[in-house]
Amino acid sequence: MKILHVISDLSPKTGGPVSAVLGLSETQRELGHEVRIATTDYRLPAKDRDEANVVCRCTFPFWRYAPSLKGQLTNMVQWADAVHVHTIWEYPTLVALRLARKLNKPCLLRPCGMLDPWSLNQSQLKKRLYMGLFSRDIFFPGVRLHFTTIAEQEKSLYPSGIGSVVIGNGLAESAFVPRDKTEGFFSVFPSLRDKKIILFLGRVHPKKQPDVAIEAFACIADTYPDVYLVIAGPYRAEYRKQLESLVTGMGVEERVLFTGMLSGKALYGAYRAACMYVLPSHQENFGITVAEAMAGYCPVIVSQNVDIKDLVASGNAGKVCATESKDVSDNMRFFLDNPLLAKKTGENGRRVAEGCFRWRQIAERLTLVYESLQKKQYSKRSPM
Repeated sequence: MKILHVISDLSPKTGGPVSAVLGLSETQRELGHEVRIATTDYRLPAKDRDEANVVCRCTFPFWRYAPSLKGQLTNMVQWADAVHVHTIWEYPTLVALRLARKLNKPCLLRPCGMLDPWSLNQSQLKKRLYMGLFSRDIFFPGVRLHFTTIAEQEKSLYPSGIGSVVIGNGLAESAFVPRDKTEGFFSVFPSLRDKKIILFLGRVHPKKQPDVAIEAFACIADTYPDVYLVIAGPYRAEYRKQLESLVTGMGVEERVLFTGMLSGKALYGAYRAACMYVLPSHQENFGITVAEAMAGYCPVIVSQNVDIKDLVASGNAGKVCATESKDVSDNMRFFLDNPLLAKKTGENGRRVAEGCFRWRQIAERLTLVYESLQKKQYSKRSPM
Protein backbone atom coordinates (compact mmCIF):
# COMPACT_ATOMS: atom_id res chain seq x y z
CA MET A 1 0.00 0.00 0.00
CA LYS A 2 1.15 3.56 -0.74
CA ILE A 3 0.73 5.71 2.37
CA LEU A 4 1.21 9.47 2.58
CA HIS A 5 1.59 11.19 5.95
CA VAL A 6 1.20 14.97 6.11
CA ILE A 7 2.33 16.99 9.12
CA SER A 8 3.25 20.65 9.58
CA ASP A 9 6.83 19.95 10.69
CA LEU A 10 9.18 17.22 11.89
CA SER A 11 11.06 19.24 14.49
CA PRO A 12 12.06 17.11 17.51
CA LYS A 13 10.97 20.04 19.70
CA THR A 14 7.37 19.74 18.50
CA GLY A 15 6.99 16.62 20.64
CA GLY A 16 4.40 13.84 20.54
CA PRO A 17 2.79 14.35 17.10
CA VAL A 18 6.19 14.18 15.39
CA SER A 19 7.36 11.16 17.41
CA ALA A 20 4.18 9.33 16.44
CA VAL A 21 4.51 10.05 12.71
CA LEU A 22 8.14 8.97 12.62
CA GLY A 23 7.54 5.80 14.62
CA LEU A 24 4.47 4.82 12.63
CA SER A 25 6.01 5.49 9.21
CA GLU A 26 9.14 3.50 10.06
CA THR A 27 7.06 0.49 11.12
CA GLN A 28 4.83 0.74 8.06
CA ARG A 29 7.92 0.55 5.87
CA GLU A 30 9.07 -2.53 7.78
CA LEU A 31 5.69 -4.10 7.01
CA GLY A 32 6.32 -3.59 3.28
CA HIS A 33 4.33 -0.43 2.58
CA GLU A 34 5.60 2.46 0.49
CA VAL A 35 5.54 5.45 2.84
CA ARG A 36 6.25 9.14 2.32
CA ILE A 37 6.01 12.12 4.64
CA ALA A 38 5.19 15.60 3.35
CA THR A 39 6.17 18.43 5.69
CA THR A 40 8.01 21.75 6.03
CA ASP A 41 11.53 22.55 7.15
CA TYR A 42 10.34 24.48 10.21
CA ARG A 43 13.00 24.04 12.94
CA LEU A 44 14.19 20.82 11.31
CA PRO A 45 17.93 20.21 11.77
CA ALA A 46 19.75 19.06 8.63
CA LYS A 47 20.81 15.85 10.37
CA ASP A 48 17.16 14.84 10.86
CA ARG A 49 16.22 15.06 7.17
CA ASP A 50 15.35 11.86 5.35
CA GLU A 51 15.47 11.43 1.59
CA ALA A 52 12.21 9.46 1.76
CA ASN A 53 10.38 12.61 2.91
CA VAL A 54 9.40 15.71 0.95
CA VAL A 55 10.44 18.77 2.95
CA CYS A 56 9.36 22.19 1.66
CA ARG A 57 10.75 25.53 2.78
CA CYS A 58 8.57 27.25 5.38
CA THR A 59 8.34 31.02 4.81
CA PHE A 60 5.63 31.87 7.38
CA PRO A 61 6.32 29.88 10.57
CA PHE A 62 3.11 30.77 12.40
CA TRP A 63 0.94 28.90 9.88
CA ARG A 64 3.73 26.64 8.57
CA TYR A 65 3.15 28.16 5.15
CA ALA A 66 5.38 26.71 2.44
CA PRO A 67 4.79 28.06 -1.12
CA SER A 68 6.02 24.92 -2.91
CA LEU A 69 4.02 22.49 -0.79
CA LYS A 70 0.77 22.58 -2.79
CA GLY A 71 2.46 21.50 -6.00
CA GLN A 72 4.35 18.72 -4.25
CA LEU A 73 1.24 17.51 -2.45
CA THR A 74 -0.82 17.41 -5.63
CA ASN A 75 1.49 14.74 -7.04
CA MET A 76 1.84 12.90 -3.75
CA VAL A 77 -1.88 12.69 -3.00
CA GLN A 78 -2.46 11.35 -6.52
CA TRP A 79 0.23 8.74 -5.83
CA ALA A 80 -1.13 7.61 -2.47
CA ASP A 81 -3.62 4.85 -1.70
CA ALA A 82 -4.30 6.46 1.70
CA VAL A 83 -3.62 9.93 3.12
CA HIS A 84 -3.00 10.29 6.87
CA VAL A 85 -3.03 13.92 8.05
CA HIS A 86 -1.75 14.97 11.49
CA THR A 87 -2.85 18.12 13.42
CA ILE A 88 -5.44 20.67 12.26
CA TRP A 89 -4.54 24.34 12.30
CA GLU A 90 -1.62 24.63 9.86
CA TYR A 91 -1.38 25.16 6.11
CA PRO A 92 -0.07 21.65 5.20
CA THR A 93 -3.15 20.09 6.80
CA LEU A 94 -5.57 22.33 4.93
CA VAL A 95 -3.93 21.74 1.54
CA ALA A 96 -3.72 17.97 2.02
CA LEU A 97 -7.37 17.67 3.07
CA ARG A 98 -8.55 19.77 0.14
CA LEU A 99 -6.61 17.59 -2.29
CA ALA A 100 -7.78 14.34 -0.69
CA ARG A 101 -11.35 15.51 -1.07
CA LYS A 102 -10.85 16.67 -4.65
CA LEU A 103 -9.08 13.47 -5.71
CA ASN A 104 -11.44 11.22 -3.71
CA LYS A 105 -8.66 9.61 -1.67
CA PRO A 106 -9.15 7.65 1.59
CA CYS A 107 -8.19 10.06 4.36
CA LEU A 108 -7.54 9.83 8.10
CA LEU A 109 -7.21 13.03 10.15
CA ARG A 110 -5.46 12.81 13.56
CA PRO A 111 -6.44 15.97 15.52
CA CYS A 112 -3.73 15.43 18.18
CA GLY A 113 -6.02 16.83 20.89
CA MET A 114 -6.83 20.00 18.96
CA LEU A 115 -10.59 19.35 19.07
CA ASP A 116 -10.55 19.03 22.86
CA PRO A 117 -12.61 21.85 24.49
CA TRP A 118 -9.57 23.03 26.48
CA SER A 119 -7.51 23.37 23.30
CA LEU A 120 -10.34 25.06 21.40
CA ASN A 121 -10.60 27.65 24.16
CA GLN A 122 -6.98 28.72 23.65
CA SER A 123 -6.78 31.55 21.08
CA GLN A 124 -10.51 31.03 20.78
CA LEU A 125 -11.32 33.87 18.38
CA LYS A 126 -8.69 32.78 15.84
CA LYS A 127 -9.88 29.18 15.91
CA ARG A 128 -13.52 30.16 15.49
CA LEU A 129 -12.59 32.28 12.49
CA TYR A 130 -10.51 29.43 11.04
CA MET A 131 -13.36 26.95 11.45
CA GLY A 132 -15.79 29.39 9.93
CA LEU A 133 -13.60 29.70 6.85
CA PHE A 134 -12.34 26.14 6.45
CA SER A 135 -14.54 23.67 8.35
CA ARG A 136 -15.96 22.24 5.11
CA ASP A 137 -12.42 21.56 3.89
CA ILE A 138 -11.51 19.83 7.15
CA PHE A 139 -14.68 17.88 7.93
CA PHE A 140 -15.88 16.47 4.62
CA PRO A 141 -17.80 13.17 4.26
CA GLY A 142 -14.78 11.17 3.06
CA VAL A 143 -12.57 11.92 6.06
CA ARG A 144 -12.41 9.80 9.19
CA LEU A 145 -10.99 11.16 12.45
CA HIS A 146 -8.20 9.24 14.16
CA PHE A 147 -8.26 9.62 17.94
CA THR A 148 -5.60 8.04 20.14
CA THR A 149 -7.75 7.44 23.24
CA ILE A 150 -11.43 6.92 23.98
CA ALA A 151 -11.29 9.95 26.28
CA GLU A 152 -10.10 12.13 23.41
CA GLN A 153 -12.87 10.81 21.17
CA GLU A 154 -15.55 11.47 23.80
CA LYS A 155 -14.38 15.03 24.55
CA SER A 156 -13.66 16.22 21.03
CA LEU A 157 -16.03 18.60 19.23
CA TYR A 158 -16.69 17.96 15.54
CA PRO A 159 -19.68 17.82 13.17
CA SER A 160 -22.08 14.90 13.43
CA GLY A 161 -21.85 12.36 10.65
CA ILE A 162 -18.04 12.32 10.57
CA GLY A 163 -16.74 8.85 11.38
CA SER A 164 -13.91 8.16 13.80
CA VAL A 165 -11.59 5.43 14.97
CA VAL A 166 -9.60 5.03 18.21
CA ILE A 167 -6.07 3.67 17.79
CA GLY A 168 -3.30 4.67 20.19
CA ASN A 169 0.29 5.70 19.65
CA GLY A 170 3.32 3.46 19.94
CA LEU A 171 6.87 3.71 21.22
CA ALA A 172 10.25 3.17 19.64
CA GLU A 173 11.80 -0.21 20.41
CA SER A 174 14.54 1.62 22.31
CA ALA A 175 11.88 2.57 24.87
CA PHE A 176 11.63 -1.10 25.88
CA VAL A 177 15.23 -1.65 27.03
CA PRO A 178 15.78 -3.42 30.40
CA ARG A 179 15.22 -1.74 33.72
CA ASP A 180 18.91 -1.39 34.62
CA LYS A 181 19.78 0.77 31.57
CA THR A 182 20.35 4.00 33.50
CA GLU A 183 23.96 4.79 32.57
CA GLY A 184 22.97 6.85 29.54
CA PHE A 185 21.42 9.36 31.93
CA PHE A 186 23.90 9.20 34.80
CA SER A 187 26.90 9.58 32.50
CA VAL A 188 25.53 13.00 31.52
CA PHE A 189 24.33 13.95 35.03
CA PRO A 190 26.70 12.13 37.43
CA SER A 191 25.79 14.34 40.39
CA LEU A 192 22.37 12.65 40.50
CA ARG A 193 23.72 9.10 40.62
CA ASP A 194 22.97 8.47 44.31
CA LYS A 195 19.85 10.63 44.50
CA LYS A 196 16.15 9.86 44.31
CA ILE A 197 14.73 11.58 41.25
CA ILE A 198 11.25 12.88 40.57
CA LEU A 199 11.02 13.40 36.82
CA PHE A 200 9.00 15.90 34.81
CA LEU A 201 9.78 15.21 31.15
CA GLY A 202 8.19 16.71 28.06
CA ARG A 203 7.79 20.04 26.35
CA VAL A 204 8.32 22.56 29.15
CA HIS A 205 5.21 24.64 28.50
CA PRO A 206 2.55 26.27 30.70
CA LYS A 207 -0.04 23.78 29.41
CA LYS A 208 1.86 20.92 31.03
CA GLN A 209 2.20 22.80 34.33
CA PRO A 210 5.83 22.24 35.33
CA ASP A 211 5.19 25.03 37.84
CA VAL A 212 2.76 22.74 39.66
CA ALA A 213 5.39 20.00 39.73
CA ILE A 214 7.85 22.49 41.25
CA GLU A 215 5.34 23.69 43.86
CA ALA A 216 4.48 20.10 44.77
CA PHE A 217 8.15 19.20 45.11
CA ALA A 218 8.79 22.25 47.32
CA CYS A 219 6.07 20.97 49.68
CA ILE A 220 7.96 17.74 50.33
CA ALA A 221 11.60 18.82 49.88
CA ASP A 222 12.34 19.32 53.60
CA THR A 223 10.94 15.89 54.49
CA TYR A 224 12.97 14.04 51.85
CA PRO A 225 16.42 15.70 51.63
CA ASP A 226 17.80 13.08 49.22
CA VAL A 227 15.09 13.69 46.59
CA TYR A 228 15.70 15.92 43.54
CA LEU A 229 13.36 17.22 40.85
CA VAL A 230 14.49 16.99 37.23
CA ILE A 231 12.72 19.15 34.64
CA ALA A 232 13.64 17.73 31.24
CA GLY A 233 12.54 18.93 27.83
CA PRO A 234 12.69 21.81 25.35
CA TYR A 235 11.59 25.25 26.55
CA ARG A 236 11.41 28.90 25.61
CA ALA A 237 14.04 30.95 27.40
CA GLU A 238 11.48 33.39 28.83
CA TYR A 239 9.43 30.60 30.38
CA ARG A 240 12.47 28.90 31.87
CA LYS A 241 13.37 32.19 33.58
CA GLN A 242 9.89 32.26 35.12
CA LEU A 243 10.31 28.72 36.42
CA GLU A 244 13.79 29.45 37.76
CA SER A 245 12.38 32.44 39.66
CA LEU A 246 9.71 30.16 41.13
CA VAL A 247 12.34 27.62 42.16
CA THR A 248 14.44 30.32 43.82
CA GLY A 249 11.45 31.82 45.55
CA MET A 250 10.60 28.44 47.07
CA GLY A 251 14.15 27.88 48.25
CA VAL A 252 14.76 24.65 46.32
CA GLU A 253 17.21 25.95 43.68
CA GLU A 254 19.88 23.46 44.83
CA ARG A 255 17.49 20.53 44.33
CA VAL A 256 15.92 21.27 40.92
CA LEU A 257 17.79 20.59 37.68
CA PHE A 258 16.75 21.81 34.22
CA THR A 259 18.36 19.45 31.72
CA GLY A 260 16.98 20.73 28.42
CA MET A 261 15.88 18.24 25.80
CA LEU A 262 17.01 14.63 26.26
CA SER A 263 17.32 12.02 23.52
CA GLY A 264 18.54 8.48 22.96
CA LYS A 265 20.06 6.65 25.91
CA ALA A 266 19.88 9.73 28.12
CA LEU A 267 16.13 9.99 27.52
CA TYR A 268 15.25 6.38 28.21
CA GLY A 269 17.79 6.21 31.03
CA ALA A 270 16.05 9.12 32.75
CA TYR A 271 12.83 7.15 33.15
CA ARG A 272 14.71 4.21 34.64
CA ALA A 273 16.75 6.42 36.95
CA ALA A 274 13.67 8.15 38.36
CA CYS A 275 11.62 6.91 41.29
CA MET A 276 8.50 8.47 39.75
CA TYR A 277 7.31 10.54 36.80
CA VAL A 278 4.87 13.46 37.12
CA LEU A 279 2.72 15.29 34.54
CA PRO A 280 0.03 17.61 36.01
CA SER A 281 -1.01 18.80 32.53
CA HIS A 282 -4.09 20.82 31.62
CA GLN A 283 -4.60 18.69 28.52
CA GLU A 284 -3.00 15.68 26.78
CA ASN A 285 -4.87 13.71 24.13
CA PHE A 286 -2.48 10.79 24.70
CA GLY A 287 0.71 11.55 26.61
CA ILE A 288 3.64 9.93 24.81
CA THR A 289 6.04 10.66 27.68
CA VAL A 290 3.64 8.94 30.09
CA ALA A 291 3.77 5.86 27.88
CA GLU A 292 7.57 6.07 27.75
CA ALA A 293 7.72 6.31 31.54
CA MET A 294 5.53 3.22 31.85
CA ALA A 295 7.79 1.35 29.44
CA GLY A 296 10.70 2.48 31.64
CA TYR A 297 9.33 0.83 34.81
CA CYS A 298 8.61 4.25 36.29
CA PRO A 299 5.41 4.80 38.34
CA VAL A 300 3.50 7.81 37.03
CA ILE A 301 1.48 10.62 38.56
CA VAL A 302 -0.78 12.25 35.98
CA SER A 303 -3.66 14.70 36.08
CA GLN A 304 -7.18 13.69 35.18
CA ASN A 305 -6.71 15.74 31.98
CA VAL A 306 -4.17 13.26 30.57
CA ASP A 307 -6.29 11.05 28.33
CA ILE A 308 -4.12 7.97 28.81
CA LYS A 309 -5.24 8.06 32.46
CA ASP A 310 -7.64 5.14 32.00
CA LEU A 311 -4.76 2.81 31.13
CA VAL A 312 -2.78 4.17 34.08
CA ALA A 313 -5.66 3.48 36.46
CA SER A 314 -6.82 0.12 35.08
CA GLY A 315 -3.25 -1.16 34.88
CA ASN A 316 -2.32 0.05 38.39
CA ALA A 317 0.58 1.87 36.73
CA GLY A 318 0.38 5.03 38.81
CA LYS A 319 -1.87 7.68 40.31
CA VAL A 320 -4.43 9.94 38.66
CA CYS A 321 -5.01 13.21 40.52
CA ALA A 322 -6.19 16.80 40.26
CA THR A 323 -3.98 19.51 38.78
CA GLU A 324 -3.42 21.26 42.14
CA SER A 325 0.02 21.05 43.74
CA LYS A 326 -1.34 19.58 47.00
CA ASP A 327 -2.78 16.53 45.24
CA VAL A 328 0.43 16.08 43.29
CA SER A 329 2.60 16.37 46.42
CA ASP A 330 0.39 13.91 48.33
CA ASN A 331 0.99 11.33 45.61
CA MET A 332 4.72 12.08 45.60
CA ARG A 333 4.75 11.34 49.32
CA PHE A 334 2.83 8.11 48.76
CA PHE A 335 5.43 6.66 46.40
CA LEU A 336 8.38 7.91 48.48
CA ASP A 337 6.90 6.34 51.63
CA ASN A 338 6.12 3.05 49.85
CA PRO A 339 9.16 2.17 47.70
CA LEU A 340 8.24 -1.50 47.27
CA LEU A 341 4.76 -0.56 46.09
CA ALA A 342 6.29 2.06 43.80
CA LYS A 343 8.50 -0.62 42.26
CA LYS A 344 5.51 -2.91 41.75
CA THR A 345 3.56 -0.03 40.19
CA GLY A 346 6.42 0.57 37.75
CA GLU A 347 6.41 -3.11 36.80
CA ASN A 348 2.67 -2.89 36.16
CA GLY A 349 3.28 0.06 33.85
CA ARG A 350 5.84 -1.91 31.88
CA ARG A 351 3.29 -4.70 31.34
CA VAL A 352 0.73 -2.20 30.10
CA ALA A 353 3.29 -0.69 27.73
CA GLU A 354 4.28 -4.10 26.36
CA GLY A 355 0.65 -4.88 25.61
CA CYS A 356 -0.52 -1.52 24.25
CA PHE A 357 2.34 0.53 22.83
CA ARG A 358 4.07 -1.67 20.25
CA TRP A 359 4.13 0.07 16.87
CA ARG A 360 3.72 -3.12 14.86
CA GLN A 361 0.31 -3.88 16.40
CA ILE A 362 -0.80 -0.30 15.87
CA ALA A 363 0.43 -0.16 12.26
CA GLU A 364 -1.41 -3.38 11.43
CA ARG A 365 -4.66 -1.99 12.85
CA LEU A 366 -4.26 1.19 10.83
CA THR A 367 -3.69 -0.84 7.65
CA LEU A 368 -7.13 -2.39 8.15
CA VAL A 369 -8.62 1.10 8.54
CA TYR A 370 -6.93 2.33 5.35
CA GLU A 371 -8.20 -0.72 3.46
CA SER A 372 -11.73 -0.21 4.77
CA LEU A 373 -11.71 3.43 3.65
CA GLN A 374 -10.30 2.40 0.29
CA LYS A 375 -13.18 -0.03 -0.27
CA LYS A 376 -15.72 2.66 0.59
CA GLN A 377 -14.16 5.12 -1.82
CA TYR A 378 -14.04 2.46 -4.56
CA SER A 379 -17.71 1.55 -4.05
CA LYS A 380 -18.65 5.24 -4.40
CA ARG A 381 -16.82 5.43 -7.74
CA SER A 382 -18.22 2.16 -9.11
CA PRO A 383 -21.40 2.28 -11.23
CA MET A 384 -24.55 0.75 -9.75
